[in-house]
Amino acid sequence: MKLVQLTLPLFLLLSTPRASAADEFESVRCGADVVKAVVGRKMSRTTVSALESAHKDLGLKNLGGDGMPEDPYSLVEWQLCQSVVVFLVDHRSRRGVITDAVVLPDDLKDLPQALPGADCQRQGKLAEQELFVLLDKGPRTARAPARKAWRIDLTSMKFVGVASDGLSCAQE
Repeated sequence: MKLVQLTLPLFLLLSTPRASAADEFESVRCGADVVKAVVGRKMSRTTVSALESAHKDLGLKNLGGDGMPEDPYSLVEWQLCQSVVVFLVDHRSRRGVITDAVVLPDDLKDLPQALPGADCQRQGKLAEQELFVLLDKGPRTARAPARKAWRIDLTSMKFVGVASDGLSCAQE
């Protein structure tokens, strides 16, 4: 009986998932599908420096984020495996879960960005507000044409590619 009393707690401890040891990058492997590895993972509450130290093998570096806890979502940008990846993090129903991610094309990853809520127009008319846009890096003007754009679908909490033709955004 004493053996059961000692081994049961040990068994439960070892068989229970350790949330504190796992983080959103645990399943990421360079050369594999990064989006598939992170979608569905909960953003950890670990410090950025601790995450970057734990995943030096990925070349992990936090590039910043956009969004407040009271917003329905936030965008968090990471450099990993020599790519730039933007996470869409749900703050409504799935509190802190990465619902989608987009790997920025190598030739576009250094372009300026227009974040959701930015002043964007399509053919001179106000464009939808939930856009994440990579802007042309041409001469600095009040508005820059879009090179690539995604709409954030608030129902599915997914990035949806949209045409960038005729789309321009104010440069901040």
